[in-house]
Amino acid sequence: SASASASAGDIAQFVRARTQILEGLATSDAFLSSDAARIEQRISRLSAAGLGFVSGLAWFDATGRVRAETGSGLTVGATATGDLGAVLDEARTAGEPRLSATITSSIYSTPVTVVVAPTRGDDGQVNGALVGTLSVAWLNLFAQERQELRGGEVLVVDRRGVLFVAPGLARPTDVRGEPALARARSGATDPVPAPVESGTRNVLGQPDRLTAHATDRDVTGWTVFVDRSTASAFADARQTLWIELTLLGLLVALGVAGAVLLGRRIEREERVVAAAGDRARPLQEMAARLSAAPTPEQVAHEVT
Repeated sequence: SASASASAGDIAQFVRARTQILEGLATSDAFLSSDAARIEQRISRLSAAGLGFVSGLAWFDATGRVRAETGSGLTVGATATGDLGAVLDEARTAGEPRLSATITSSIYSTPVTVVVAPTRGDDGQVNGALVGTLSVAWLNLFAQERQELRGGEVLVVDRRGVLFVAPGLARPTDVRGEPALARARSGATDPVPAPVESGTRNVLGQPDRLTAHATDRDVTGWTVFVDRSTASAFADARQTLWIELTLLGLLVALGVAGAVLLGRRIEREERVVAAAGDRARPLQEMAARLSAAPTPEQVAHEVT
């Protein structure tokens, strides 16, 4: 449960930081001027990867056409349609940043998720949108790097119900019908992760799993699962148990050996004390008789 909560927090913090970066860029003079040449020059000087957008950065004008880009591989003049066009329209209409669901087919060559920040001219009107791109392939690598810290495999489902991060996942997969996702999102409003479930199916349909989950409702709307096979998870527990039992056995053996050695030492000391007593007893008896002798003749007799 703690691992799932930490993973959801890591991702939310990462996305929030990317959104803030785009909002800062969107208020620069180049975008306020609405001058395409100045905007193109401004973007060309940026390192998209350095800003955390490893799949590129682009500016779309108010009609949804690419006017400038860096690191995205997009063709200037290409027009956003489908899910990409829809999230651009949503951000421009609301005048606020938006995070897309998983976009599997668009002018991008691979499945992506994008962060969109609307830009405004000097007149205050929205003149386009600045788009930072995260490829699904990179997000999978991002999750794998943190996998060992989490004690299990990390799986992420977007707010629409598409699984887009999972070990060995070839393409994003719609998992809205999976019971594991339904349980994770069944009217819950508390951000605390659910208790660990053992022997259940995960969102990939794999049976006999040990699973915990947490949903970030404030930033991404994504649900993060930390998942392991039950056999693998309890193999670690069994190994730990054997180590503990082995250590306990060693402690018992050492205790028994110590008790035996202590017992033998006590026996030896008792024998030494008894021998010393046997040697001292005749001397004590003679001293008593000499003290009681009334005449020198009697003393000589006792000594003899």
